[in-house]
Amino acid sequence: EPEKQLAGGTRAIEKQVARTWNQYGNLLTLLSRAAGIDTGLSVAVLNVESAGHGFARDGRMVVRFENHKFWKYWGKDHTEQFRTHFKYRNDKVWLGHQFKAGAQDEWEKVHTSQNREWQVLDFARGLDEAAALKSISMGAPQIMGFHHARIGYPSVQEMFDNFDEGIRFHILGFFDFFDDRMVRALQRQDLVTFAGFYNGTGKAEDYGGKIKQQFEVFQRLAA
Repeated sequence: EPEKQLAGGTRAIEKQVARTWNQYGNLLTLLSRAAGIDTGLSVAVLNVESAGHGFARDGRMVVRFENHKFWKYWGKDHTEQFRTHFKYRNDKVWLGHQFKAGAQDEWEKVHTSQNREWQVLDFARGLDEAAALKSISMGAPQIMGFHHARIGYPSVQEMFDNFDEGIRFHILGFFDFFDDRMVRALQRQDLVTFAGFYNGTGKAEDYGGKIKQQFEVFQRLAA
């Protein structure tokens, strides 16, 4: 926690920015300074990724299961079984994610709640543990499991276990994930370019705009 706490204001976005800063501001400041970026941008990116939450109210880590990644790491070698349980759009693979546990069940959307994300993840883990964990984004920074080596973990299982242990690992992993391109984009506040590197080009404009909005709120609250 930082010494200086922020008052959250009345708007939801103001409360969100203040909450993230008030919980993690000291660690975010130290790591942001080391990276040479504005701390407010670190707060903004975390908020856009997960509203600053690493864990849901039930204590489980915040995750997002990506059907198209599970296809890459498991489904392409088990085509019939994958298509029985998982769907995604062919033209925009990050959209149209649906799941059904049984062959006769109705298709349902994946990204409706954390309970649903975990239901799909647990099912996929029963098919292939490592492939399933590589196919989720984890915690407050929403880093994909397949990036485990990039942030210093020899296996995706070790990344998952550490992230599941506490928020500190989320924030350390968040900064370990930044490469030189991301840091330079943040330093010049080119947030669309940063979002393209961090989230993928398909979401760059949307995410870049959201980061800018969060950053401007932080600047106003911290002034």
